[in-house]
Amino acid sequence: MRYPKGCQDLAGTIRECGVHGIQDTMRGALWLAVPHVYAMADLPEPPDNPAMDTGIVGLKEHFRVRRRDLTVVTGIPGHGKTSFVNEVVCRLAQAYGWRTSSARSKSVPCSTTAARCARSTARSWRST
Repeated sequence: MRYPKGCQDLAGTIRECGVHGIQDTMRGALWLAVPHVYAMADLPEPPDNPAMDTGIVGLKEHFRVRRRDLTVVTGIPGHGKTSFVNEVVCRLAQAYGWRTSSARSKSVPCSTTAARCARSTARSWRST
């Protein structure tokens, strides 16, 4: 970018030349190609990634999950966040064979998630 005489940056340009100085500077700016930065029109269409039902009755119209999406569950302590996530993870594993990963800020990493899912699949679930 070339700034007006006596200006080193856009802050100096606006101070010395006002809004018109900024506009003139921007109009005179040259295109700079940056490797691996693309216009949206240059990108291929994303693959179909449908939202899947969790299998929890009454939840489908409010919450569904897609592969490769990040879901963050927050709330006040003791109101079932971990139980909800465990239930959803187990249902997704059972219904679609999905593998999941989770991180808990205050829980000890648990190797019993698979056992918890196994216990969950033993009971009968109502489906939507």
